[in-house]
Amino acid sequence: MKKINLFIIVLVILSFAISFNCKTTPEKKEGTTTTTSSTSTTSSTTTTTTSTTTTTIQTSQKEKLSNDQLNEAKELINKAKTAGAEKFDPANLKKAEDYLAQAVKENESNPDNAIKNWELSKKHAEDAYINSLKKKAELKRADVEKLISSAEKEGANKYAKEDLEKAKTLLKEGDEFFKKPDYITAYTKYSDSEDALKKIINKLSNQKKEYENKIAYIKKLIQDAEKLGAEQYANKELTDAKIFLEKGEKEFNNKNYEDAKVSLDTAEKNALDALEKTKLALKELKRKEALKAIKDAGKTLEEASKIPPPDDSKGKKDYKFEFDENEKQNLNNNPDDNVSQPSTYSELFNKAIDYINKAKQAYKNEDYDMAIYYANIAKKIAESYIDSGVMKTYTVRLIPERRDCLWRISEYKDIYGTPFLWPRIWKANKNIISNPDLIYPGQVLKIPNID
Repeated sequence: MKKINLFIIVLVILSFAISFNCKTTPEKKEGTTTTTSSTSTTSSTTTTTTSTTTTTIQTSQKEKLSNDQLNEAKELINKAKTAGAEKFDPANLKKAEDYLAQAVKENESNPDNAIKNWELSKKHAEDAYINSLKKKAELKRADVEKLISSAEKEGANKYAKEDLEKAKTLLKEGDEFFKKPDYITAYTKYSDSEDALKKIINKLSNQKKEYENKIAYIKKLIQDAEKLGAEQYANKELTDAKIFLEKGEKEFNNKNYEDAKVSLDTAEKNALDALEKTKLALKELKRKEALKAIKDAGKTLEEASKIPPPDDSKGKKDYKFEFDENEKQNLNNNPDDNVSQPSTYSELFNKAIDYINKAKQAYKNEDYDMAIYYANIAKKIAESYIDSGVMKTYTVRLIPERRDCLWRISEYKDIYGTPFLWPRIWKANKNIISNPDLIYPGQVLKIPNID
């Protein structure tokens, strides 16, 4: 029995051994070569070993970065720059550029490391982009806060309340997007708020400038009125203008524009009234002065008309001065002084009449300054005519730049004060002057009709 059992055990062991030896090659592991245990399977084993080695080489070789991948990193860097990373996050931007440069450099020799640097480049570029958007939004929000403060100081709470509330609402909406975080939309909302606030401030600034210009205008009106003598002729209006101007300026400085407008309008009206009243008063004074000048010239001309001319007795008309303020007839224009100059005393007398007629016409046209001017000329001619018997002498001078002539000598203030009386000098000196256009330095001339 024991022999049978031993036999069975031996059979089992032999069976196991035979079963184990039935494999021609051992189990292969990746990355290793195998050997054979039998000569009969050598050819098959060699073929299998070659195939296994080829597979191992392909598995260990990594793919390098493609151009599309490298361009992807470049685009992210450019995107960050567009967002302002060069200003707002230069550190991350530089890292992104440095990692990308290293990835390009190692792409052929060390693809694994190139991929790592490529991924780091993208990460830092994205960080630079996000951080820049965030910083821009924060700075824009700070600008909006300053503008709100400026607008409120200029009176926006009172004079642009609705617009100011809209701007503040846009600011709050921007804050909500900032928390999400959606920095692009937040920045847009802040920018819209900024634009609205700038319009408010510009509107208030223009309004302020209008008030400043009006204040300056009223001050100028008051100064002009004072120069003309408003303190004498329109003292009440001038005083009221100053009072309301001061009141309006205070209200304006306190941003109380509605009350300031009322006060400044009142000041302007009083200043204009003071100016107009003063002008009317001065005009009346000038009218009276012109009327007196014309009457004085007329009386002098009447006196002159009674004196015969010293050089001839023909052509002189008796003259009776008349002046009626309500006269309605139109006076003809008088001849131009440069067209025809008097050459006789009779013509000189008629010239005086021409000038007094000019004075009367200017008076009717309410041009009192010219009326006085013409009347004074008429009077001076008449006075010279009356004094025709008085004599003095004048020695002709050598003046290269403005030589002496009878016309200019007659114009000198210490002679006649008017060039129209030159014939009197000529007629009184015909014994030495054959041609009135030719006189010489050193000639001693008799001057009749000196005042």
